[in-house]
Amino acid sequence: MKGVVGPTERIPALKFILLLVGALLALILIGGISLTVEASIKSALFSWLPDWYFFDTNFESYSRESLILTAWVRLGLDGIVFPVTEELYFRGFLFDRLPGTLRTKWLSGAILFAVYHFWQPWNYLSIFFISIVLIWPMVKFRNVYLSIAIHMSANIIGALLFSDKYYSVHDINIYQTIMENLYTEVLISANADPVEFENIVNRLVSAFDATIVNHARDPDTDYVDVEVQNEKLTLHRQTFIGISIFPTALDHASRQANIVVENVVLQLKHPDK
Repeated sequence: MKGVVGPTERIPALKFILLLVGALLALILIGGISLTVEASIKSALFSWLPDWYFFDTNFESYSRESLILTAWVRLGLDGIVFPVTEELYFRGFLFDRLPGTLRTKWLSGAILFAVYHFWQPWNYLSIFFISIVLIWPMVKFRNVYLSIAIHMSANIIGALLFSDKYYSVHDINIYQTIMENLYTEVLISANADPVEFENIVNRLVSAFDATIVNHARDPDTDYVDVEVQNEKLTLHRQTFIGISIFPTALDHASRQANIVVENVVLQLKHPDK
């Protein structure tokens, strides 16, 4: 990298972390402020583009496995490969080679990075100011690695926060199931009425030929353990929360048990499918 990426100065670890957190807060502020403006720009000037261009499409037609694979690929590319490549080029290589003063380099570098994202022109405003933040470590500390860390962290957080839009399937956030030690718990109803709970239990028995294994009850909560498709699931009613379902084994649940939970919820919420 020597001779390609400009000189880099070392930043102490604690200071590096504090600067990273501060930069991420700045990016969140930028995103929040520009959200409404860019939504209006997209609606006014780019509504002619098809829904799939904005990822506003129905992902239920895709298999669970393909969505999980897509989620992992997106995290790898958008969270690691693209930020590292872009920062090494735009901040590490190009910045020092731009003509003009430090201030004009900062401005022209931000403009170039925004225009580089030609496929999303409605986001030029936020990308410009985000680039200002990403250039800042090079201006202030001569450290491209801080720029890389900020960019990677922002992309990964964004991918996880908006996963419900991009990788939502069967009313379940796909990221709930791509980690081995997590189990899928899905809120079936915000109505914690005991009668509603009994209705759902009866539907499990009638629609899925479920076998009731155990039933525990107190004034504020109900637990019913059922066996569905050879997997043990727990239906839970909690006052002020609602009615949810999850694998009885919790963190030790098998992948198949989580799949059964998803299928059960899909058919309970959309019996016509």
